[in-house]
Amino acid sequence: MIFPPNIEKLKHAIVTTVGFEPTHNINYFRSSLLPTKTLKMAGPNLELFKFAVYIFFPVATMYYFGAPEFYEKHVKMARQWPENTPNIPNNQKDILEELKRLKAERIAKKNNNSANS
Repeated sequence: MIFPPNIEKLKHAIVTTVGFEPTHNINYFRSSLLPTKTLKMAGPNLELFKFAVYIFFPVATMYYFGAPEFYEKHVKMARQWPENTPNIPNNQKDILEELKRLKAERIAKKNNNSANS
């Protein structure tokens, strides 16, 4: 099989890589195997910009979210409980008293609903 001169290098590369000579028409695969043009990088300005973003973004977020003003405005306010929050029982006696009170409220509400119906 006779190949054009620019295909001979490709044929030789296939034979040395694969180990046997291709039996199909190599011109069919030529467009996908041979590079048409070389790709260039975007340039040093893009790389500088990316580097600046990679460095600046974390520093800026730490500066903004780590500032005392942000803490006072958002975090500290979220940790404050409302004034009308009931005390949470923390021992067994208080828990049993709270359960009795809730049960009495539930029974009173149920009697109220049945009397209104």
